[in-house]
Amino acid sequence: MEAAPSAIQATRDPERRARRISLAVLLFACALVAVSCGQALYRLWLPTEGWGYFTPDDVATNTVIFNRNLLGEPTPLREGDRLIAINGVPYSEEGLAIPTPIDEQLAPGSIARYTVRRDGQVLDLAVPLKRWTIGAVLAYRFPNPAAVISFAAGWFLFGVSVFVLRRRPAEPAARALLLFTTAALAPTIALTPDGATTQYSAVWPLAILVSYLIWAIALAPSLLVLTLTFPKPKRVIGRAPWLLLLPYTAFWVLLAIFGPNFLVIGFGLSGVFFVLSLLAVIHAVFTQRDTMSRAQLMWGFGGFLVMLICYMPMYAVIFLNIAGVELEQSHWFVGFGNALTSLGFPLFQVMLAIGILRYRLFDIEIIIRRTLVYTLLTVGLGTTYLLSVVLLQRLFVQLTGEESTLAVVVSTLVIAALFGPLRRAVQRFIDRRFFRRKYDAQQVLAQFAARAQQDAELDTLAGDMLGVVQETLEPERVTLWLVPSKERL
Repeated sequence: MEAAPSAIQATRDPERRARRISLAVLLFACALVAVSCGQALYRLWLPTEGWGYFTPDDVATNTVIFNRNLLGEPTPLREGDRLIAINGVPYSEEGLAIPTPIDEQLAPGSIARYTVRRDGQVLDLAVPLKRWTIGAVLAYRFPNPAAVISFAAGWFLFGVSVFVLRRRPAEPAARALLLFTTAALAPTIALTPDGATTQYSAVWPLAILVSYLIWAIALAPSLLVLTLTFPKPKRVIGRAPWLLLLPYTAFWVLLAIFGPNFLVIGFGLSGVFFVLSLLAVIHAVFTQRDTMSRAQLMWGFGGFLVMLICYMPMYAVIFLNIAGVELEQSHWFVGFGNALTSLGFPLFQVMLAIGILRYRLFDIEIIIRRTLVYTLLTVGLGTTYLLSVVLLQRLFVQLTGEESTLAVVVSTLVIAALFGPLRRAVQRFIDRRFFRRKYDAQQVLAQFAARAQQDAELDTLAGDMLGVVQETLEPERVTLWLVPSKERL
């Protein structure tokens, strides 16, 4: 009688500990988002000249080139000016290594002396400093629909990750997913307009931490922990769960050993973690054998496949540029590609979240099957359409000496005629190569239906039916109950 309460208590203790850990992870994630929002709002009160800029690749020294007047107010700066110094202090993008002796000299409403290089000449300009406006911030953060989608997707994924953690608080993968999405969201919040003067303020080290170093501190470590615990924790993790803390401490340990080499340590450590994450996924593919784990892995694979498909328009633009066909950034296909690309990673994370939740796991085969079919079908029809238009246009040019819209019409009719047969052919190919068992079951059922229409013998039909059920479903036991005609009445 005394053993039962002890057993119940032993079961509850791990659950309580898991819930406390999950609550701590949730509080940390919310704190990181709050810090990122707070420092972004604070940066809006910092002085600025109101320009957007970019870092050129053609120089070894750190500098920026102004390229857009975001405030739209009169200014002595021009597009293409290269910043050299502010109030005599050389400008640098070394982050934490930047000295800040002119903090008190820079304030909204004051005049700063910008030293710039313009058309080969060095100029000293008296530049009025202002504060950012909401319109300028929106123009900076959301220059195109892809930026809006990416920003909204970050917040959506944060909410999804919180939901997954609340539903699966005992799952280490759910905690890692929340930390990963939080680390991905924080930089998008923090990247409000910097302004060159921002780097001379006390908030700049925090901006560096939240916007850039977070890759090595939280993003890459969370990805590694996620791959080590999804769909099930590795055996070594099950024996020593404290090992999951090591990826989060690696950056600080290396920083203490090698000194403040932030960029080298950050990028190097992130690269190592990404390679280890890939190896962990490969290990899971070859070691996870149970049905549920395989289905969870399939959701992860399906998300990766969807992400690659979303990147296809971007790859098409790159290949067109390589082939000599350059599309302007304002072209509709470039905009469509950017918008679709911004959806790729969020869709991957959503499907990964479904895998962790284990909700309707076995629907994944239908999703992957149809995704493969319509992807190959789209690529095939698109390639056929482009080739047919090009070939027919050349044919019309040779015959008539000028191009004709008839080439487009004929190509469209050819594509419409090919859609049905090509879809069925691709479906059969996918089923044979990747869903052989389902394909064989469909073939058996189709053959049984054909035989049932021709065979009138009840005993033969009953035996054939039992054989079909056994072959397609593989149950432990099959029983066929035939109701006599008198009982049916």
